[in-house]
Amino acid sequence: MSDIKIDSKLIQNIAKKVDKEGNNNKVIDGNELSIFVDKLEANGVSDAKQVIDSYDVNKLFYENIFAKKGSKSTDSYQNAIIASINDKSALNANTKTRNDAKMIIDGVKDAVDGWFFGLGTDDKKLKQMVNSINKDNVMEVLNTKYDEKSDETMIQAIIGDTSGDTRKNLLKHILESLIQAADAKQIDISDIVVADEKGNYTVGTGVKDLEFGSDALDSDSFEKIANAIKDRINNSLEMVTDETKAKEDPKAAMTLLARQADAAGDQNGYLNGDEIGKFKAACNQIGISVNGIIEEINNKEENDAELSDQEKLVQSLFDSNSSLIESSNNQRVLEQTRAMISKAIAEGDDETLNKYFNSEVLTKDNVTAIIKDFDDLGTKLYDEFDDDDAREYLKVIVTALYAKAEDENIDVSDIIRPSGEEFVTPDGEDALDSEYVNEVIKSLRSIIEEEIGE
Repeated sequence: MSDIKIDSKLIQNIAKKVDKEGNNNKVIDGNELSIFVDKLEANGVSDAKQVIDSYDVNKLFYENIFAKKGSKSTDSYQNAIIASINDKSALNANTKTRNDAKMIIDGVKDAVDGWFFGLGTDDKKLKQMVNSINKDNVMEVLNTKYDEKSDETMIQAIIGDTSGDTRKNLLKHILESLIQAADAKQIDISDIVVADEKGNYTVGTGVKDLEFGSDALDSDSFEKIANAIKDRINNSLEMVTDETKAKEDPKAAMTLLARQADAAGDQNGYLNGDEIGKFKAACNQIGISVNGIIEEINNKEENDAELSDQEKLVQSLFDSNSSLIESSNNQRVLEQTRAMISKAIAEGDDETLNKYFNSEVLTKDNVTAIIKDFDDLGTKLYDEFDDDDAREYLKVIVTALYAKAEDENIDVSDIIRPSGEEFVTPDGEDALDSEYVNEVIKSLRSIIEEEIGE
């Protein structure tokens, strides 16, 4: 653009005038776009069309930047242009979010300090303010300083001035807003907080110093949970807006951008149509050339060379038979499952084990990963549970392992063989007996992992 200094307010005024003369719907669209660009160029903005085209192709990347950095329409002439062409852009939304966050924080403070001197917390107003928190403003609310005179946070103030169901419901609303904020950005937090079918929330495996499976709404745990989710969202956004961060883990960055592109498109679990261009553009912004990776894939396939993990990922993202985008959470889910099983065995919790030790949850495709860190599993189960129950749990494991071996054409006849609905060792002994089952499981897992390279 020229040397003329462009004030973002000038952009906004031009946009308002163009819209008023057009369809007057508070956004520059349709035929108004070309008029808007012409007027901007006449006022010294020579790159107006490039700014609009860049945003239109690469909304994912820019909106991640705005969400992470808190950009607003008055920050630059580019931001003012983007805010003008999309009334639902992250820029306009961010301006409203900042105003909402300030209003909520001030309202909570007034409610906690008491609506009249000496009368304590105004519970009705506090509930109203907290219920104003949603997925769009919760990050800004939690990032806004609560008390200028102390280090007290809004969450600490709420916990300190409420109790019982009132406190639990307020914290639950904040937590659900955070979960929805993460979901909207396709960011996995399954290792931080776990929801059950009854709407209860427990601590996941990934929160330091908190007991796995404990109540996530407990007053002593809640702020750590909230901060862990907030940090995960911020770190994930940073990964897909910062080239240095993205290059530390390009697979994670590309997976997140692919999931976001699919979520903004047809949500069919892979990239197709306009999603492909937006995904490639977002990757280019952080220094990852998807076209370059695809070219390398083609070269390797022509020469029967093995693909790298990164190349396999890119290849799978465009494959309608692939579930890689949807299953990017698998590792955390497996870790969580292992932790749940370990805890249930230690506590003799057969209700939880019944939930996990069945053929729908523990399958031939995940069995080796789930039992990977369990030594002497048979002994532990027989020690903690009735023999009949322990046997049923172990039968699920051995059946899944045997099915996996068959699926991979791995000969395990020197370890076990089926006998009716049961399994026996080569010597004809009961493979599920406490004397043999540890070695049976260990040997099956070992040969499967060795043969398929896990």
